[in-house]
Amino acid sequence: MNALAGILPNWSEAYVIHKGDEVENGTITFRVVANDLRKVVDTEADLLNSPTGPANSPGNQFGPTFVEAEH
Repeated sequence: MNALAGILPNWSEAYVIHKGDEVENGTITFRVVANDLRKVVDTEADLLNSPTGPANSPGNQFGPTFVEAEH
């Protein structure tokens, strides 16, 4: 978790909140963490490569709202 906190601080914090007991007890395996992390990375890559772009992707409802405010 310390290594990931420097790269993905929000994800690391949320992961510790949800799986902190397993992390503290040492009952979580690196494979579980790697698979969970891979899901996040794959989702982010899908959003960045979507034809509509990340601003119009689900979960970013505020992107299109403020586009005109910048011009």
